[in-house]
Amino acid sequence: MNNGKKLSLDEIITRDNIVYEKSSEIPFTGSLICFYENGHLKVKRNYKDGRFDGIHEWFYEDSKLEQSSAYKNGELHGISKWYYENGQLEEKVTFKDGIENGLFEFYYKNGQLRLAGSHKDGKHDGTCKRYYEINGQLEFKGSYKDGELNGPFESYHEDGQLMQNGICKDGQLNGPYEPSYEKDQLEEKVNFKYGKRIH
Repeated sequence: MNNGKKLSLDEIITRDNIVYEKSSEIPFTGSLICFYENGHLKVKRNYKDGRFDGIHEWFYEDSKLEQSSAYKNGELHGISKWYYENGQLEEKVTFKDGIENGLFEFYYKNGQLRLAGSHKDGKHDGTCKRYYEINGQLEFKGSYKDGELNGPFESYHEDGQLMQNGICKDGQLNGPYEPSYEKDQLEEKVNFKYGKRIH
């Protein structure tokens, strides 16, 4: 995707959000590379016609990958990944034209899945699940639309016992709701309408 030219930070200049090689008036196509003082690679960014394009990578000082992101026409486009210093995947997020769009996953440092769901136009959309760190047990499951809880949801104690369940609309309780203040003992089911208890 580029002409293979590699430059360092002090060899480029940015004008009107377009990157140029200092000795040229033509928008830069190629790679920008930066290093730590110990000589290890710190950052590699790819450009096409002066804009971010292709895979960008950031590294920890010990050379382990810290972040990898895909760009197109200067914007995040594709899958971005972030890693803990121990090499374990921390986040995986899908972008389209610079906006979160598609599946996402977040992980605990021990490798256990923490959160999984999807975005649409930068907002939660569809089913989202959250998990406990110690045992991987499901903590919460809910349906979203336009970033708000919309539809049934459930939450659980660490041992898998149901904590509460209900239905939301536009982020507010709307329908039957059943809480549990004590494990193994659900409280009386109540009903809500647009966030207000009706009986």
